[in-house]
Amino acid sequence: MIYKERTNFHLRTNTLKQYALLLLIEVNENTEEISSAFEDWIITSVKKENSVASNVIKQVKSLVEADAGYLDTIKVQNPDLESSIRRV
Repeated sequence: MIYKERTNFHLRTNTLKQYALLLLIEVNENTEEISSAFEDWIITSVKKENSVASNVIKQVKSLVEADAGYLDTIKVQNPDLESSIRRV
């Protein structure tokens, strides 16, 4: 009787252990997928921000070369990061 109960106990604990391991594997896979998407979004966002900064530098350079008295005509693009988040 005790031997049978001990065998059932081991069976149940091993079943729980395997279930927990499967859940941890699933969590790990989801984490890797999310991390990959986040890295893609960061790369996209940085490229867009660099493009905006480059355009501002070009505008300032051309205004300085044209001897502009004021630099109030500089226009900064809206990088629209929200659409890049949705795309990634």
